[in-house]
Amino acid sequence: GHALEFELDAVPESRSSAWSDYPLGVLRQMLELAELRGGTARLPGLELLFGGNLPVGAGLSSSASICVGTAFVLDRLWELESERMELVQAALRAERGFVGVQCGIMDPFAVGLARPGELLWLDCRDTTWSWMPLDARVYSIAIADTLVRRELAQGAFNQRVAQCRAAFEALRHHQPEARCLRDVRMEVLDEHRDELEPAVARRAEHVIHEVARTFAARDALQRR
Repeated sequence: GHALEFELDAVPESRSSAWSDYPLGVLRQMLELAELRGGTARLPGLELLFGGNLPVGAGLSSSASICVGTAFVLDRLWELESERMELVQAALRAERGFVGVQCGIMDPFAVGLARPGELLWLDCRDTTWSWMPLDARVYSIAIADTLVRRELAQGAFNQRVAQCRAAFEALRHHQPEARCLRDVRMEVLDEHRDELEPAVARRAEHVIHEVARTFAARDALQRR
């Protein structure tokens, strides 16, 4: 295992590239919240231990689970009485700002807002969400370990973000009302694919297809 020890009035200010950067980033965020709500001098110290039986780095929103879980624990322990959404945002800021992964909002939202027996419908464009019933007697969900490790994916993730941005910048001229890549229609991409680098075109195609697939899944669930 990996251990990190420090005083609450001397919290490390820089990341170490160990997995403890995730809870440390959240702790820094929660200290800022505590400062606004009565100051940090009153806060008790703590010993925080993480354990689990999933392969390390195998996904399943593992970093969001650590970050949101840490935010929940500190909020309870320090009696900050934060809204659930504030804890999700603290987790997100820690991962983007402190750890440096330009992750999307889906993982911390799923971990922080999920309900048993329901699917979280999240629209990342305007951050609206709702819950849809998921009948466990009708549907089975299988989870597979693809053996792609999170640490290998991290650098690639930021690269994907940049490629998607490049695709949108190139395609938005052909569909002025589009506010993000997800708004771009497949026929617009097909028509102007030769203006994009092949890898960028593949990223755009993946995003547009996946969004359409998600809407189709929602429609199917609503029709039972």
